[in-house]
Amino acid sequence: MSEGVYHPGVYSPRVNGAFTFYDGQAHFYFNERWKEGKTAFNVADSVMRTAAQHHGMGFWQDMLIHNYKIIEHERPDDQVHRYRSLCLYKDRVCVIQSDEMPLGDFIQELVNLGVQEALYIDMGTGWNHSWYRKGTKQIYTEIFPKTHPYQTNWITFYK
Repeated sequence: MSEGVYHPGVYSPRVNGAFTFYDGQAHFYFNERWKEGKTAFNVADSVMRTAAQHHGMGFWQDMLIHNYKIIEHERPDDQVHRYRSLCLYKDRVCVIQSDEMPLGDFIQELVNLGVQEALYIDMGTGWNHSWYRKGTKQIYTEIFPKTHPYQTNWITFYK
């Protein structure tokens, strides 16, 4: 959902969390009924419709941490990649990205750091174009190359 326009998603059995932003406030949701299939999807759908009524934005994805606790997930904990999650840390929204490491270690490091909420935001091979800058240099280092024009998982907040 973007700028208050709701674009219905596609059901995924992994979807158990959502993030919305409206009225200047960030909202993280975890659906404990996510293993009930379409029922959980309907709850996430309801959360998005509420945000749309407030002209907000949002998306749903796998919840990794809720209320400081690791959430059961279906991704292999030993799979090594760079991971990225949208987090609530010390009551502030931020994106935290790892270096290459096992998923289970990434999640545990988020807990050790004191992350309140963490929603997985990687999109997988072919969709995860990303880069970083060090210091004030204008030169950037590419982490994953761009392979097609639809690659993005940037989250933008503006008034």
